[in-house]
Amino acid sequence: MRVRNSCILLCAALLAAACSTTRRLGTDEVLYTGVRKIRIEPDSGVVLSAAAESAVKEPLSVAPNNPLYSPYLRTPLPIGLWVYNYLYTPKEKGFKYWLYKRLAKQPVLISKVQPGLRTKVAEQVLENYGYFGSQAEDSLLYRKHGRKAKVYYTLRIAPPWYYSNISYPQAGGGLQPLIDSMRATSLLRVGAQYNMDSLTLERKRISQLLRNRGYYYFRPEYMEYLADTTVERRRVDLRLNLKPNVPEVALKPYRVGDIMFVVLDCGEDKPDDFWVYAGLTDFDGYRTEQAAWFGKLIRSKAYKSAKWRIVMNHFPPLSHMEGDNPERHGIQDITDKFLPLYNQAKIDLMISGHTHAYEFMSPDKYDRLTFPVIVNSTESVARIDIDGRTLKAKVTDTGGNTLKVTRRIDFLQGRRLKIRCRLFSRPTGRNFRTTILRKIKLTAGRPVFRFHLITFAGHSREALSLLPGPECIRRYFGSYTGGEESPGNAERRAS
Repeated sequence: MRVRNSCILLCAALLAAACSTTRRLGTDEVLYTGVRKIRIEPDSGVVLSAAAESAVKEPLSVAPNNPLYSPYLRTPLPIGLWVYNYLYTPKEKGFKYWLYKRLAKQPVLISKVQPGLRTKVAEQVLENYGYFGSQAEDSLLYRKHGRKAKVYYTLRIAPPWYYSNISYPQAGGGLQPLIDSMRATSLLRVGAQYNMDSLTLERKRISQLLRNRGYYYFRPEYMEYLADTTVERRRVDLRLNLKPNVPEVALKPYRVGDIMFVVLDCGEDKPDDFWVYAGLTDFDGYRTEQAAWFGKLIRSKAYKSAKWRIVMNHFPPLSHMEGDNPERHGIQDITDKFLPLYNQAKIDLMISGHTHAYEFMSPDKYDRLTFPVIVNSTESVARIDIDGRTLKAKVTDTGGNTLKVTRRIDFLQGRRLKIRCRLFSRPTGRNFRTTILRKIKLTAGRPVFRFHLITFAGHSREALSLLPGPECIRRYFGSYTGGEESPGNAERRAS
């Protein structure tokens, strides 16, 4: 019985092997049976990167019918091709038709695979990875009287090309400082191997960052690369330019609402030569570049026209640490490089962290500040509410207890009336000149404040120092910062 079953299985296998898989092929058609080999022959000293090898093999690795280990091996029982060749019926009904529709597989032909075209694609892939001058060839290995064929590919890899210089676009207005600030985090580096994927990703990165900064209509396709390969052998001078005739709307920043948020990355706190960084960092240089960018930003029209300006920085602007503490270095660098800019920037609120301890830094407490700072901790939450004319910041601990409530009120958003102030020159005892200032409202429903200003001719700073009212008004006329109780104090002092 066992011998009989074995004979039946052997006969079935021989019968299956006798079934042709090319029976219905046309006269000039050749069945593709896979790839015999993809042979890679790099020039002396050339190493094909793993990413490039995987990418160049992909267009060559076309699966044949009934693949077992694609594209090199097929299963010995090509059922789909057998059904296609032997069970075809023109009738569109019946069991035979149903079985054909369920199991038949169209043969993969050499004419559909197009090995010659795929070698050109492989050469293009190698160029995209910087291997310019590489060559790809194909040859067909026929069997079954030329009715079946495998493909043998040969790839000759030329030495790669590298970037010798990288230039970024020149643009006008506020767009230029933004583009300049992106170079520090560029995906492209001088000396790196040419790579088309990196070029594409860099355009997308710049476009996304510009859209995040208000250039909502900017697109990657508005930039183009120009590559000069004539300067040095296997070196590329690369320039990224704005295309001509970029739509004007793509070069204009837009702002949602009246709030300007500025988020700064202040680097790490210890010196660059601290042992934990192993000599791999340049945070001092990074902060210098970012300070230059911030200086340009605060002079931009978009920044100046914002009604509210909120700056977020991990480090607070001032440090309480001892001078010999290495963790003071980063904050001190921020103080030296950014604080003068902060004080010029008319910041309404700064939010910081880093110290893991809550603190409210006000101009009344810190003479070096002209703006309030919330230093948030790991156990406190700051909520910022802006209702048009008033910015309110409330800080609570994890138990919901209020730690601080501070308001900043935009005076100039109230009713604007005229107030005439006579400037009096004390040395001569006569009127020097008459000027027009604004009569302003603190909040809706509060009395109008009238400030009578006595000054020395030509000394505006001294004039403001004589102005009654909150201390911050003397430094920044038109804005007010203080605690929850301060509006009442301001009204009392100004009355």
